[in-house]
Amino acid sequence: MILTKEETLTRIIEEAVRKALTVEMVYEKVRDEKTGQPLAVKKTVTEDSFIPSVIVQMLPFYEGVMRGFQEDINKTNNKISEFDEKINVIGNILLQTENSLKCLASLSDNIKKITADSEADIYLEESTNVESNSK
Repeated sequence: MILTKEETLTRIIEEAVRKALTVEMVYEKVRDEKTGQPLAVKKTVTEDSFIPSVIVQMLPFYEGVMRGFQEDINKTNNKISEFDEKINVIGNILLQTENSLKCLASLSDNIKKITADSEADIYLEESTNVESNSK
């Protein structure tokens, strides 16, 4: 079978691209592939891998990871919303308590004034009684 120049050129380019996208990967196996049980001794594996096929094989894993991240982000956002609502409720309670405490302080000041005025009146009455008794 005789190849044309175009076919020959195509094969040469395909082979060059395949070589350019093939890398030697070294990784450690820590689990048995069939049983999933941990290996007693880690096994180092070296193999030639075609990068596009590795990417395609890893896509489902990374898709799952991204979905997990999104779920974690959604849960965190929900917790933040809950905490925000609780903080707002606490803030409102504190503001209401502040107003109540201001009213109580004002009432206490008024009671002190009334008590002080009453004590002054009693003192005046007693000193007037003492002066009139001494005469």
